[in-house]
Amino acid sequence: MMKPMRDIVEQLWYNDFSPSDAVPDTDAYLEAKRKHEKAYDELAGKLPPDRLKEVEELIGHVMDQYDGIILEAFRQGLKFGIELMTNISR
Repeated sequence: MMKPMRDIVEQLWYNDFSPSDAVPDTDAYLEAKRKHEKAYDELAGKLPPDRLKEVEELIGHVMDQYDGIILEAFRQGLKFGIELMTNISR
């Protein structure tokens, strides 16, 4: 017998709900990932280790910035969804 899924509040409470872990499973995403990996491998093969480290640090900073943008978009979407549900139930 399949275990029933916990409600959203329980998932959040027990940290079982992690939208940030969701990875798109689309052809467009997979193609972009493939291109990214190929470009990185090609660049890594051309750079000396110290320069590659600088590039990786730059990529890390860009990812941190992107993570902040995505977090804020999630926060705004959640606020909008809650407000929408509140207004609909009136």
